[in-house]
Amino acid sequence: MEVAAQSTLQARRLKGGHGLPASPEDQSGTMPPWRGSSRDTRATACCGRKARRPMKTDESGLPRRKSVRLRHYDYREPAAFFVTLCTAERRCLFGHVANHDMHPSRLGCLVRSVWGRSGEHTPHVLWHDMVVMPNHVHGVLQIVTPAQAATREGFGMPVAGSLSSLMRSFKAAVTLEARKRSLIGPEPLWQGRYYEHLIRCEADYLRIVEYMANNPRQWAEDRFYVRQG
Repeated sequence: MEVAAQSTLQARRLKGGHGLPASPEDQSGTMPPWRGSSRDTRATACCGRKARRPMKTDESGLPRRKSVRLRHYDYREPAAFFVTLCTAERRCLFGHVANHDMHPSRLGCLVRSVWGRSGEHTPHVLWHDMVVMPNHVHGVLQIVTPAQAATREGFGMPVAGSLSSLMRSFKAAVTLEARKRSLIGPEPLWQGRYYEHLIRCEADYLRIVEYMANNPRQWAEDRFYVRQG
C-alpha cells in the first residue's frame, strides 16, 4: 500500500498546512512554491489575477501541453513544479493497484527511496510529496534558490540545476541502482519525456495534492491506465 505517500499528503492537509510554507516567508526564508518566479508574467485566475487564456487540460483536469518546455522560461529560478514521469512503453513495473490501494514492487520502492534521497545531492531543491503508480510517478519539487549556471534553459539545451537536469539525474539514479540490484535488464526503464506543470498558487497546489492522494483510487480512470493481468 502506498501508505507513506498518501498518509503524508492527507496528514498535512488535516493539520491545516500544505506540506509547504504557508506564510509569505518562513523562518528559513523559503518562499511559498506557488509564488514561483517574480519574472513569471503568465497570470492565472486561481491566483486572483486575470488569466490571459484558458489552458488545455487532459481527462484528469490537469494541464496538457504539446511541449514539455515553456519558451523563454528560466527553469533555474525559484518555483515549484508538479511532474510526472512514465516508464518506457508505460509498462507496469512499479507495482499494482488492488482494492484502490497501490502495492509497490521492489522497483517501485526503490523509486520512492531515490526521490526521498535526492535532496542530499541538490541543496537548492526541496523534493516534496510523491506518489508511485504502476507505470508512472507523480511528484512535487521546489527550486528554492537559483541554480548557478551560465545560460538559460532552452529547447533541447538543459543546463545544470534546471528542472530537466533534475529529472534526468533522478531517472538515471533509479536506473543505475535498479540494474545494480538486478531489478531490470538493459532495456530502457523510463520514457524519454516527462510532464511538468508550474504551480502558480495555493489553490493549484491543493488541487494537485488531492489528485495525487486519490490517484490509486482512480487508477481505472487514469490517463496512464493499463490493464494488469
